[in-house]
Amino acid sequence: MKRKVRTFIIIFLASFCVGINHISADSAVNNYILNNNIAPAKEQINYRINMQDASKNGGINMNFSNGKPQLVIIHDVGVENSKIDNEINYMVRNQTSAFVHSFVDGSQLKTIADTSKIAWGGRAIW
Repeated sequence: MKRKVRTFIIIFLASFCVGINHISADSAVNNYILNNNIAPAKEQINYRINMQDASKNGGINMNFSNGKPQLVIIHDVGVENSKIDNEINYMVRNQTSAFVHSFVDGSQLKTIADTSKIAWGGRAIW
């Protein structure tokens, strides 16, 4: 399980490096990615979440308050031996409770919600 979570985090973080010419390694994860020449998984985009549309969520504005994300939340679904598409289908069916933008496994990055808008139910408490 720890190896699967570590792979998840590495691929997820590496996916944000697409198109960046210079990377500064400020953490053990970044160093691992850079030292091992890990390439990000190619992102597959298939928007399946409609709760980001104000006409479908009771009029809630889903734009970022300052035009961009404030933080990234990484969540392990905690379902041993589940497949990425099973987790995506569950999320789509239950999106009125909460949803995330993307899912990643050992070889895939699948984005199901518009990343230029906020996620529903993902909120940091400071």
